[in-house]
This record gives sequence, C-alpha cells and structure tokens, in this order.
Amino acid sequence: MELYTIAITRLNTGFQNIGKIIQKNADELQNNNPEAIKILIEEIENTTPSFKNSAKDFNRMYLDIVDSLNQKEVNYNEYEPFFKYINQIFPQYQESLVKSIGNLKNIGIDNSELDQAIADLDNAIMEIVNTFTNLLKIAIDYVDSTKDI
Repeated sequence: MELYTIAITRLNTGFQNIGKIIQKNADELQNNNPEAIKILIEEIENTTPSFKNSAKDFNRMYLDIVDSLNQKEVNYNEYEPFFKYINQIFPQYQESLVKSIGNLKNIGIDNSELDQAIADLDNAIMEIVNTFTNLLKIAIDYVDSTKDI
C-alpha cells in the first residue's frame, strides 16, 4: 500500500497544480498574452511528470495485485478493504481527471507548443484513467466473488 500512497500523493499534487495553472493564468490567457501562454506551457510541462510517475506507480500496483491474486494462496482480508475503498473513490478520481484535462483542452488558444504540452499531459492522465478502470474491474470481480466465501 506504500506504492498506492505515493501514487495518490503525486496524483493529488498534479491536480492541485492544474487548478493553480488555470486560475493563475485565466485573465492573461483570455487576451492571448504570449508570455502567459509560454508560462502556461512551462507549467503544464512541469506538472506532467507528476502524472506520468503516478501512472507508472498505479500500473505497477495493478500488476502487483494481478500477480498476487493469481497466487495459490490469497489473503482475502488484505484486499477487501482496499477494493471497497477504491470502488468508492476511483470513479470520482476518473471523473475529475477527465474533467481537468478537458478544461485544458478547451482553453481555446491556438498554439502548437501548448497543444503538444496538453497532449502529453492527456496521455499521462488517460493512462491513469485506464489503470483505474482495470483496478475497478478487479475490485468489482473480487468483491462479487468473495460474497460466497
């Protein structure tokens, strides 16, 4: 669960940074201020690694869980609280991730560097969303299968 804590901390930091980026630059961006656009690009590029690292951590955690659940001996008590927990919070995170990147995509500025920075961030975010989807599938299957135990 240490990996989960690290990944979720990175993810939350990334969320905070995206919110700050949009708020801080909103007025200047509406005026297509080139300096504000440059700063926005830099801030997105500085935030993207947090999401990429979080995506890697969540994917590694997913693979570890799959491996563990495929073992002959599985400690059901170890996974049940975690799976119930992610069933509650991951859908909210997925929605927030998609909304955040959507807000950036719809910023309405025609700039190829900005488009590339947003696309890179979008890739990292969608990797997290996909991993969350996979983890949720496992969690749902796991909780359903343990009802009979």
